[in-house]
Amino acid sequence: MPVAPSFAEHPTPIYENQATQTLQHSITISNTEIPMPLSTVEVQEGDTVLSVLKRNVESRGIQMEYSGGEGATAYVEGIDNVYEFDRGQGSGWMYSVNGIFPNRGAGVIKLIPGDKVEWKYTTDLGKDLNADLFPFREDLEPKISVSGITSGATVTKSSLSFQVHAASYFGTALQPTVTVNGKPAVVTGNTVNALLQSGENNIVLQAADAKNDKVTKSVKVTYSPIANPEPNPLPNPNPNPNPNPLPKPPVMKPDPTPETPSTKDYSKLVTSAINQASAQMLAGPIDSEWQAIGLVKAGKKVPASYTNEFYEHLQDQVISRSGKGRMKITDVQRLTMAAAAIGIDPMNADGKGFNLIDKILNSEKHMTGADSLTYQGNNGIIFALIALDTKGYQVPSNSKWTRESLVEELLKYQKDDGSWSLSTSKEGSTSYDITAMALIGIAPYTDKPEVRKAMDRAVKFLADEQGPTGGFDEAFVGGISSEATSQVIIGLTANRIDPRIPMFTKNGINLIDHLLSFQTSDGGFQHTAGDSRSNAMATEQALQALVAFDLFTKGKGVLYNFTEVPVIPSPKPDPEPTPDPDPKPDPKPDPKPEPDPKPEPEPNPTPQFTDIQTHWAKDYINQAVELGIASGYKDQTFKPNQSLTRAQAVSILVRALDLKTDKKAPFPDIQKYASSTQGEIAAAYHHGLVKGKDGKFMPAQEVTRAQMALMLYRAYEVKNGEMYKFEQIAPFRDIRLYNMEAVKAMSMLYDLKMAKGENGNFMPSNSTSRAHAMKMLMEFLNTK
Repeated sequence: MPVAPSFAEHPTPIYENQATQTLQHSITISNTEIPMPLSTVEVQEGDTVLSVLKRNVESRGIQMEYSGGEGATAYVEGIDNVYEFDRGQGSGWMYSVNGIFPNRGAGVIKLIPGDKVEWKYTTDLGKDLNADLFPFREDLEPKISVSGITSGATVTKSSLSFQVHAASYFGTALQPTVTVNGKPAVVTGNTVNALLQSGENNIVLQAADAKNDKVTKSVKVTYSPIANPEPNPLPNPNPNPNPNPLPKPPVMKPDPTPETPSTKDYSKLVTSAINQASAQMLAGPIDSEWQAIGLVKAGKKVPASYTNEFYEHLQDQVISRSGKGRMKITDVQRLTMAAAAIGIDPMNADGKGFNLIDKILNSEKHMTGADSLTYQGNNGIIFALIALDTKGYQVPSNSKWTRESLVEELLKYQKDDGSWSLSTSKEGSTSYDITAMALIGIAPYTDKPEVRKAMDRAVKFLADEQGPTGGFDEAFVGGISSEATSQVIIGLTANRIDPRIPMFTKNGINLIDHLLSFQTSDGGFQHTAGDSRSNAMATEQALQALVAFDLFTKGKGVLYNFTEVPVIPSPKPDPEPTPDPDPKPDPKPDPKPEPDPKPEPEPNPTPQFTDIQTHWAKDYINQAVELGIASGYKDQTFKPNQSLTRAQAVSILVRALDLKTDKKAPFPDIQKYASSTQGEIAAAYHHGLVKGKDGKFMPAQEVTRAQMALMLYRAYEVKNGEMYKFEQIAPFRDIRLYNMEAVKAMSMLYDLKMAKGENGNFMPSNSTSRAHAMKMLMEFLNTK
């Protein structure tokens, strides 16, 4: 599948091999209900999963309904007249691309030729589809490559000709521009003709796609008019190494000592985060009820255009479905809360007498015959309580539902461990979000002993489940999400509990610290750590959580209380749909420049190391040293926590496999290293363990965990004469954006129990310590 390349490989993308611009597309409800079998359909640059679905159902006459616009908030509700919740509380539509279920909406996932898109109907929140959510195709920037020239090379002619190739994420060829020392060069097709000046020349290549997203690459070439320059003297082949090299420090875990609240000004930090998140929201259209609610409570002015959005949502989602068995109770409740927030009377929501409060208290029957208030699970019960309490709306005594009956119903489904699930039973899968939202719903009723007991149990459950980084790990939502933390903060503050207290502080990280760590440079918030850009839903929930905390610390009440908002009578407007723009992804920062290579000190062997006596990897290290694979330093240390360089990683692998070659490596950046090190790099290259990048080996760079896995994966084939075979990809959430060889390599380490990862992540871009390298190497040598 077309995924981002690993550290050294740039495979030909799938789209370059496509004769026509097509992909595979299907829609499946069940084994016997297949509205659209797997078919070849057209794909165009800019197409998303949603736009392709819309085009294909229209051409085939298949019914489809979606809400939330065309972008990040788009949500497919029904296809072929089969809707969300039609076949149970956990039923609805999901989609996969190339077998992966992306953790973002169908309106933002871009497609390319060769993709396979499958829409499937789940009856169990995706469990029946094995639908774990993963990041997918977040890098949509154009790519540029150069051939016929090597950065760092010296040439003897003043004219230079080379080729440059640029393409969008979709594979569309782009016309590059090239400058030499700031002056434009002649570009004919893909060929560049450059005139050089004596000394170093800076060649800058750039291309931009249709959205003006740019990619830039720099190449430095030295022009020396002397045909045969006097070579520099070779360095001492065995230089005296510095026994204490100073590499970049390895990635460390957070300081376990909790930071005292007095040393951090949370008021200033939270206010700044609220202002940044609000500004990010207000830079685009406000088309979500949750956005409006958060902005109102943050003290920001909600654009008048949102009122039109409110009335459109009211008509499309509630009024048009009322009495037909298709109205979702959570839509009613969400719009009730938004109405209270912006000054619309929910008991006369459309100006013509439509009563949202009555729709909650006297809930209609769903088309299945079930009560619509409980049909959506505990969500419906929880938000009924929250909506009713936004302004303390009165409940007539003859109502189908009362506050008391709603609280009683919700408490019935609290699980034995104190949590709640989405399902209105004690058997459903625990959800941190639902548990936190239940805390919000029952907060006004904790004067009753049974409610107070339920609250205490839920709070203890959440505190016990909080992970070492301060968050909550839930596979169904893609791992440790900001949204779960946001909901817990809102739930705690609704019950007057400070989210910074010791029971919600792990390794010095409390819930506020953890949530703030997800904020990106544009002011928005990530869904999960490591996402390349902010997420609309994560941002609106984070804003609400931070506002809830701010209100709590200032003694100004709770988030979902709008008693201070006056009802402003206004006639129903004649709304015009506001198109959802295709948001421009944030440009990635320029890549970190490669450090100047320096000779790598070769450790000297020593029988005892003073710094490993209590180290967890002591036995692995001693085994490697006894086999002559690794060695220590002159000061009788091994430096187990020091990051391993690429040169060192190659050396230990070549020694372990006893690889030899009489050929030289083609890398100009290893010439200053000892001849033995150059020989080991050459052996690794000619036996296929490494390939380099852009003609370089980069020996002094720290070897990442993904790079180490790739070397071991290739070494397995050298050692055993065949590639490693495994049944399935490892369940790490953060490996899917690497190319397939790298994914297989990391999966091999997991399969062989050589790497377990942490919190469901492999952390492929982290550096590899000398200790971890010894562990992986010794376990690798014992595999068959």
